[in-house]
Amino acid sequence: MKAYNIRKQDIALYLKIRYTIHERGDYVPNFESLYLYLFNRITDAVEEIKEQNYGKAREILMKAQEEAEERYMKEE
Repeated sequence: MKAYNIRKQDIALYLKIRYTIHERGDYVPNFESLYLYLFNRITDAVEEIKEQNYGKAREILMKAQEEAEERYMKEE
């Protein structure tokens, strides 16, 4: 798997949201895991688009959406 840079602003926002939700006592799904998974799959799709493999890019995105939804539902 490729390594990708995550912006410090994104991490700070994520942590702020997670802390706020935690302080309110609400359920906190593991958004970090979902974010990283989707970020990597989207990056893979972008690479396919650069190579004009549009069908493969579409397939990657559709599978990523389904997998992210399944992961989210398992955590609830």
